[in-house]
Amino acid sequence: MPIWAEPAEPTITYALLPEAKAMRPPAFQPIPGSRFAGLAAVKRVKNEVVYLSQAELAGLEGSGQPFTQTAAANATKQLEALKPRWLRDKNKVIQCAILESDSPLTASAVLAPNFLDGFADIFGPEVIVVIPSRTRVYVFPKVANRLEDYVPEILSEYRATAYPISPEAFEISAKGIRAIGELDDR
Repeated sequence: MPIWAEPAEPTITYALLPEAKAMRPPAFQPIPGSRFAGLAAVKRVKNEVVYLSQAELAGLEGSGQPFTQTAAANATKQLEALKPRWLRDKNKVIQCAILESDSPLTASAVLAPNFLDGFADIFGPEVIVVIPSRTRVYVFPKVANRLEDYVPEILSEYRATAYPISPEAFEISAKGIRAIGELDDR
């Protein structure tokens, strides 16, 4: 009788992940208006992101629960695991929220069906997000935001990370996600 235990199967989490077009994920759909990013079908095995092939995605779609439902449920779990860090101005008015963690699926939280619910009371029914990396998301109100104050920090992070996503701002509303412009620090 062996004294060691068989290794457990690694936990696999399926997700739609905002991802850089330059990474050329096989199962990918562009984000409307974006030059740099889209949504990649991925799985997380242990703490690594693995792109799904078109064939794998098709196999998952035909297996009972559609991939998009599974990805939405996992985005909700990711969002629930995050605690926003609220940034305030000198008058204590909230300017921005930062969502961050070590999870390579952190950015998938913006696709959670209930994403706007957590920010509506403070920022209103629509928000602007910037996703410089897989592990950090900046959230701003759509109206009267101070995004320009954070551009140098955001672009610095975008340029320094091993997994950059986009130097663009995205609007998230009840209609979904769409790019609204590229950040510029010139």
